[in-house]
Amino acid sequence: GKWRFKLKAKPSDDVGQSFSIHIPVDDRHDELVALFEATDFANKPTRVFVTGKLSTFDAPMNFVRKTGLSINVNSSKDILLKVPTKE
Repeated sequence: GKWRFKLKAKPSDDVGQSFSIHIPVDDRHDELVALFEATDFANKPTRVFVTGKLSTFDAPMNFVRKTGLSINVNSSKDILLKVPTKE
């Protein structure tokens, strides 16, 4: 199965200004969910770096049409908690 979370550019962004990250349920699932819950409970943002396939879709709203975004990742290992470094 898959699970998802919403990603915002800035913590102050409105809910509608986020996009979904879709991740397979794998060995790191529980660790990431616990981290997200802990930082949310502490009312702090979680900074992540994501590698995946970006997709767009029509996101109609009441008076305008916008383009929605989502990212699919191959593994929860594609969700990094530190800035990636070149090898």
